[in-house]
Amino acid sequence: MAYIILKSLGIDAMRLLSGNAKKVDIVYSESLENIHEINFDDEIEKATANLNYRLAIRLLYLKCLKQLSDKNLIQWQIDKTNSAYQHELADQQQRQIFGLLTRQFEYVWYGDFTIDKNAFGNINLLFQNFNKQL
Repeated sequence: MAYIILKSLGIDAMRLLSGNAKKVDIVYSESLENIHEINFDDEIEKATANLNYRLAIRLLYLKCLKQLSDKNLIQWQIDKTNSAYQHELADQQQRQIFGLLTRQFEYVWYGDFTIDKNAFGNINLLFQNFNKQL
C-alpha cells in the first residue's frame, strides 16, 4: 500500500529505501547560517550585483531577524519558524508588519518565483521602512 502511495506521488520508493535519494544543494550555506556572523550589507550588494534578487530578499529577511534579535524583540534560534518569531513580537504593529515581510520573503524564497529589479526595490523598501521603525 505504501509503495502505491509513494508511486502515485512520483517518489521512487526503491531509491528512497536504498539511500540513494536525490541530493539537493543547499544554497548560501543555509544549513550553517548564523545571522550574527554575516556581513549583510556586503552580501546583499553582491547578490543584487549578480541579479540574484531572491537571495538578496533572503538576506534582507535574515538581516531583519538579526536587528530584531539585537534589540531583544525576539530570541533568535536557528531552528525557530518564521511564525514563532512573529508571535514573539509584543508590539501589535510590529507583529503585523513583520508578518507582511515574512509573507513576502516566503513567497519569493520558498515559492521559487523569479523576481525582477522593480519587485526587489519595492520589497527592499518595505524592509528599510520596518527597520527604521525599530
